[in-house]
Amino acid sequence: MKSTYAKCATDSWPAKPYDWYRWRYVLTWSVGWLLFVGAVVLLVVGIISATPHSSSVHGITDPSTNSTLDQHPLRAAVAFPGMAVCVALFFLMYGPAAQLRYRTGMGLFGGLGGTGVDAAPSSLSAVRAAATSFRIRGLSPTAVGGAWSNVLRVETTKGPRMHMRRMVGKVPNLPLTWYAGTTCMDVNNELRQLSRPLQLVNVPSYGGVTLGAWVATQGHGMTGRFFSHGPVTVKARVLHMLSGIETDDGPEMLLDKFGNGPERARQYLVLTVSIGESASLVPDVKMLRQGRWLKTVDDAAWALRKEAQVSCLFIGGSKTLALTWQPHAGEDVRGGGLLMDVGITLFAVVGYGLSDPSGPGRDRTELLSKVPAFFHFYLSPLYIWGFMLVGVMNAEFYTSDLDLTPELMLKLSNEIQAVYKRYNGRCEFRFTAKLTYFDLFAFSDGAVISVLQVLAANGVKLVAQHPGKYQMRQEIFACVGIELDSAHGVSR
Repeated sequence: MKSTYAKCATDSWPAKPYDWYRWRYVLTWSVGWLLFVGAVVLLVVGIISATPHSSSVHGITDPSTNSTLDQHPLRAAVAFPGMAVCVALFFLMYGPAAQLRYRTGMGLFGGLGGTGVDAAPSSLSAVRAAATSFRIRGLSPTAVGGAWSNVLRVETTKGPRMHMRRMVGKVPNLPLTWYAGTTCMDVNNELRQLSRPLQLVNVPSYGGVTLGAWVATQGHGMTGRFFSHGPVTVKARVLHMLSGIETDDGPEMLLDKFGNGPERARQYLVLTVSIGESASLVPDVKMLRQGRWLKTVDDAAWALRKEAQVSCLFIGGSKTLALTWQPHAGEDVRGGGLLMDVGITLFAVVGYGLSDPSGPGRDRTELLSKVPAFFHFYLSPLYIWGFMLVGVMNAEFYTSDLDLTPELMLKLSNEIQAVYKRYNGRCEFRFTAKLTYFDLFAFSDGAVISVLQVLAANGVKLVAQHPGKYQMRQEIFACVGIELDSAHGVSR
């Protein structure tokens, strides 16, 4: 596909408001890595200084060997305490409160108090009292869970903030209901311990996301054509912070409240989430994991088969990796291994670095609970630091305009591959029977524009942006002839 990037007059677009979030995070964790390196250097200096060693310059003569030994006890006395200070500061930065502080964009020294009016309640009554206090003072707080949306949007959370990090655990006397600050990973871990184990399969790929953020940003997670649900599949108790009214809302009302733009969503706060009737709550059974390069229509038909409860594609510059998981009743299969997992993860992140995923010895059986945990580790401070340093944009948009057939899937795969031959990055391609999601790693507007041009050429007229990820400017969608709508508008 020939590039038409030049047709979009990007130079005429108004300047996008700049947020120092990216460089603040890079600077903060550059200090952290210097502390780590400094601790290692001081440890080596201390050991050398405290240990007698051969020296031809100065030192103590050893009569038995007639050699000169060197020792610096004073230098060691300075090096070891200095190392201890570096280690202590480094691990303080790794603490959950400090990491949350950096993820919200509050800088190296800003506390969770931030503006002085932030709240971090630990009970529903405390949440209600904090909301009342904000309302009386005419303040509109921003809800903060794990602050992962700040990382992906590369934006600072504006104060005052309603921190939900203490609102965790199961709600008493309500089955399969948790407080909004509980992470998706913790919920799935508890579901796995039930007498009849269950799992949610449409949770975000990173399990540290809270239930409240999952609902508020309509995260889609790991799915396949087996499912036909919309972005929201659960029920939740929601507080309207402007009036203090609480409601118990189903998927449609949650999509209306949180999927009609940021201004409307900001008025509401998720208190608890009930998953018992979720369309994607399924038994934690043994699954057969398989992978293959998507090269033919038959490969695409295989990826789209409804037997696969989970199916996803990762499109790089020269190949597309298709992964599926389907229930398996036969003998266990022990294919793949650690190297295969590392290769899959690397390809999923950067679009290269994997040998042939199909063939004898590469399939594997594992419990469904392994699937939503597949990428749980990766949002570490080092990963985010690198993410910010190189300027990756993790944007995502989705549409209901595509009636996916094997032929169309293969065509989209080949044309998006052509985009990533010109631009670094990768596209994660997910789908249900209703919606199709495109999750992009890109380093420039040009890459995003080119992917959108592919979609426009294949019949896409309306898309929504994932509100918890990098927000592309509206002019990008306008210049390729695609209308940008809300999640509610795309999903209804």
